[in-house]
Amino acid sequence: MSWHDSGKAVELNEWSHLAVSYNSQTNYVNSYVNGELIDSHFYDELSGDITPSAGDLSIGSSFNGQMDEVRVWSETRTPDDIMNYMSSQLEGSNENLAGYWNFDSSDVVTVVDASGNGNSGQILGIPTLGESRFHLNIEAPHQ
Repeated sequence: MSWHDSGKAVELNEWSHLAVSYNSQTNYVNSYVNGELIDSHFYDELSGDITPSAGDLSIGSSFNGQMDEVRVWSETRTPDDIMNYMSSQLEGSNENLAGYWNFDSSDVVTVVDASGNGNSGQILGIPTLGESRFHLNIEAPHQ
């Protein structure tokens, strides 16, 4: 999938909730900031479901900022789902929750998947004081 720039920016120096939802029936990817739809983009090169066995999951490789948590769901999230869940901490046993990394551990390299699905990952390029580059890498399940 190629990169798509929505042209929208978040406010600097304040927390924002970012969400992206992919609908495999329509091939649309919807982007939300603080629960508000900011962009809807059709990807003709996408087809069908995105599966965990498709390869490693890499989040934030060009992200410059701070992340508090990352969630991956195995279903298309509706605008209501996003709005209702964005300010709540999950328990990890939520239906259709494929991965949940809340960064509450003191381990700065390994990030445990709190969903119970065993998708622990690594933070690559540990940020140093004054730098906030972030890159979370989750390896695909080995079969």
